[in-house]
Amino acid sequence: MIDINLYDGVEVDPVALVGRDQQGREILERCEPGDPNIYCWSVYLHLKEGGVECISDHANEAAAGFIAHALRVAYPTLRPTIEPGWSRWACPACGSHDVQVSLPAWHRESCSLELQYLETDAEASVMWWYCNDCDESGTGEPTEIKP
Repeated sequence: MIDINLYDGVEVDPVALVGRDQQGREILERCEPGDPNIYCWSVYLHLKEGGVECISDHANEAAAGFIAHALRVAYPTLRPTIEPGWSRWACPACGSHDVQVSLPAWHRESCSLELQYLETDAEASVMWWYCNDCDESGTGEPTEIKP
């Protein structure tokens, strides 16, 4: 049983098979998302004292992301630990995760007939997307990583 109080974050990283030990066991190391030698995707919990522990390995990023998301929902104290410029969205043109999305916002008209911002509807469908890497954009949602 995992004592969730020991952790403060969760992340997903790709892992490469770098070799085997003398007993034939796999030697795995974290790698970059674009690495051609990705062997699996792992879910890591961040220890409050420092360091990480791998809690599960998955065949693809979507499955690992689903587990990480489920952990964040079940344990809100586990903050996502993703790199700046990365999102769950992927540009359909180049595959980059450095994507911005536009969500509908709610406004109220004041007595002076001016629109006053109330809040963004975070549960609404994406209206527009833009990729910071290839400058592509479009209406609707970019590709979402799903399990």
